[in-house]
Parts: sequence; structure tokens; C-alpha cells
Amino acid sequence: MTQPEYRVEIANTLVGSVLAEIAVRIWEAPQSPYSVICAHGFAGNGAEFDLLGRFFAERGITVIAPDFLGRGRSTFLMNDRSYSAASYVACLEAVEQFATPVSCHLGSTWGGVIQYAYLAGKAWKSAGLILNDVPLKSDAYLQGLRDYFRKEAFLTFATQEECKAYLIAARRYQFLAPDDLERILADRVMETEGSWRLAYDPAITSPFSNSSVYSLYDTLEDVSIPILMTYGHQSPHSHHPEIEELASKRDNVHLLTNLNDAFPVSLMRPEQIDVIYDFARHCFSQQKPPKLP
Repeated sequence: MTQPEYRVEIANTLVGSVLAEIAVRIWEAPQSPYSVICAHGFAGNGAEFDLLGRFFAERGITVIAPDFLGRGRSTFLMNDRSYSAASYVACLEAVEQFATPVSCHLGSTWGGVIQYAYLAGKAWKSAGLILNDVPLKSDAYLQGLRDYFRKEAFLTFATQEECKAYLIAARRYQFLAPDDLERILADRVMETEGSWRLAYDPAITSPFSNSSVYSLYDTLEDVSIPILMTYGHQSPHSHHPEIEELASKRDNVHLLTNLNDAFPVSLMRPEQIDVIYDFARHCFSQQKPPKLP
């Protein structure tokens, strides 16, 4: 069976006086009432969800994954003041036009924090939330990541092959089959002024590096929708005592801390996709069947 290809739609959001374009990748399951809206990691794009998207669409669930502003095919604003939590939340608001009647929401690492902020602003109207390797509070390791991306954003390479080789090694994508790897790397590198670099706007790293201290623990205790939190065995974020305490106190919070992957969990391995799929099916099964038009 031929696996579903994604299509790219364009959504718009106003950032200051700029009407910015958001590229939205959609793996569509025709006539399905169910979808999962995915938010990628800080320096990634929606193509990260290609393996998951194809798997879900084959089984009747549409997957929707935008490239956040300053990444992939979306508008590069080239101004650090234009990138903020509010502008990223606005991206998810614009993407809702493509959602089906019943949706779950998924966020990986930094994208999980944005997804969390978005759902908090819409009174948690979601069938369920998946937080993949998401730091639930700021810590020293997160500050180290900020420094890392500040430096990485300005790396240049003589050839496209060298740039892709760096990305494969840095993101630990060596386990992927060649065809899958090419799809995952779609729009992850770009040519500029005769050299190659990663396809994200260096200006995004300034507000990220200046992010304030935050914690999601207090508000998580008030959320009633099903939540799955996944962490790899190498994740620096899974060892906070508050996570296990939260999961033990709340029946709606499900915690997995031993996924076999590097940090962050890629959600590209079959066993990981199975976990997400089973949880999404569980969430959808708790919803009243949507009324047909």
C-alpha cells in the first residue's frame, strides 16, 4: 500500500504590520472526523512528523503540522522582536482552520510548551494532549540548549551534503532509512550567499535565549483532559520528582519515562509511534461521535 503523502497549505497570521505565511503540512485521512495537531521542536519543522503522519493517515487520523514562523517554508521575519510566545501561539490559532471536528494536540520539546500555552488560552478544548520530552520548568540544562542554538544558527557549510551530514549527526537521525531520511530533512537546510546552513532564522534564538523562568506544574494540576508525557531514557527532563508526583496524583496524567531513544525522543521509531497512536485512539474513544453535516 502506498503511504499517504502530505500536502502543504498556507495559513496567515499578522505579526506587527507583517502578514506572515505559515506552511502547514497535512497528512490527510479523507472524511475522518479526527486529527492530531503537532508542534515541532525549536529548530525543526513540520516534516519531523512525516513517519507519524503517514502511519496515522493510513489508519484514519489526519495529522496537521505547521512550520512555526522562522522555520522551514514559513516566513522568516528577520527581526528578533517579532518572535515571541504570542506570535507562536498565533500560528497554532491560524492552523485550526484545517482541524477536524475532534482533535488531539501534540508538542515536542519547545513545541510542547507552545502547545500548552495555546490550549490554556482556549480553555483546554482538546480531546487530549501529548507532551514529548517537554521541560515542564526551566532549568540549567535548558539554558545550555539556548546557548547551543545561538551558536548553531550561524553555522555555515560549503555544500548541501555537508550541511545535511551535520544535521543527521546532531539530531541523531542515523537510524532512519534513506528514503525516510530525505523526507525528514525536507526544508531543513537552505542555501544563502553561496553557502549552506540550517533552515531557521538566526533571529529566533534571541528571544529564546532571553526567556524567563517558568513552571507548568501548578497549572497542570487543574487540567482535566487526558495528558500523555513521554521521555526517553536519556532525557534530562524526566528526573524531576515533581513529574512522578503529578502523575501519581492525577488519573488523567500518563507518564512514560523509558522510551528507547536519544534526547529528545524523535517520535520516528515504530514503537514510539505506536504509543502515540494508542493514546490518541483512547482520547478519541472518550469523545461523543461528531455530528455529520
